[in-house]
Amino acid sequence: MDTMIRHRCTRRRHRTGRLVRPRAALIAVAVAVLTGAAAADQSPEILSTLATVEDVADEFELWDIARIPLLPQSGVDPYGRGAYETPALVESWVQTHTPPDYDGYIVIDWHDGVTEPLLAGSTHERFEAVVAAMVSVVNDIKRLRPNAQVGYVGIPVFDYWSHGEAWHASIDAAKPLHDAVDVFFPDVRDVYGTEPERDLERLSTYVAATLELAAGRPVYLYTSHRYENLTERWGYRLIPRDEYVAHIAGLLAVDHDGVSASGVVASGNERQTFFAGASTKVRGGYVRTDPQWQRVRDAFAAETLADEGVDDYLTRLHPYVFCMLNEAVRAEPCTLDPPATD
Repeated sequence: MDTMIRHRCTRRRHRTGRLVRPRAALIAVAVAVLTGAAAADQSPEILSTLATVEDVADEFELWDIARIPLLPQSGVDPYGRGAYETPALVESWVQTHTPPDYDGYIVIDWHDGVTEPLLAGSTHERFEAVVAAMVSVVNDIKRLRPNAQVGYVGIPVFDYWSHGEAWHASIDAAKPLHDAVDVFFPDVRDVYGTEPERDLERLSTYVAATLELAAGRPVYLYTSHRYENLTERWGYRLIPRDEYVAHIAGLLAVDHDGVSASGVVASGNERQTFFAGASTKVRGGYVRTDPQWQRVRDAFAAETLADEGVDDYLTRLHPYVFCMLNEAVRAEPCTLDPPATD
């Protein structure tokens, strides 16, 4: 994959050999089916931070997907302390992954050490320090790339189980952070396979609140083709196509004062997780047996062929992911099959 991400794609290219229809009309049909109402004339974009292989490069143009850079937590807060102690790492990352005139999106993924204080709000002893640190990261990036549009995954924070007054109070308290960013990437990944309606209902509340907070700034749904790795039954497994498509299409239909999400982001780093999940060994030689990593190993065992390497595996998997996402956003049926063993 190119280390220098150029400028974000804003227009859709013709895809050879495929029927190309007006996107706004397709979305209107899809949303009308889901909501019984006519959709606004809009054309959601598909962006991607997916860590993939060069063999999949052509798929980005095929599906009209723009790659954008992701600044991982390891470059901001490697030890998960909720503190910004590595400005040199951030500067190096920016210089490596974006050109001086970059005017596209930059996604920051920082969860460890900051999510708990942000959810607790001003009652948490580290809340103000965390907000200030996260604002500093944005300011440093904007100093280096003043035309970039910078935002965090999962900001504003969201509590799946409790999104009442306390949650709204924590959002209000983090106003300096929300004022600092240029774009919002609400994390809308599925959690439970048996209750997709509940997932959609609760995350719709989150998307609507983010649209209100954004006040006209772009909002892109941060998506994954895998369930959150939280439950024994579904953790890290691929989301069935119909459920995935309905979930994303439903969230794109959410609006606040007539404004909906600008598009979606395809995310995931299966290359790193593949190797971690294929072995029980971790640093220091200890055996990792915790349930979350066992679920990762089980998922890869169900999806990979015998002796299949990670590059071949990703070459099979990621076109299917793009195909699903294209169906969710543009209502063009996906005919590819999910990866599976023989």
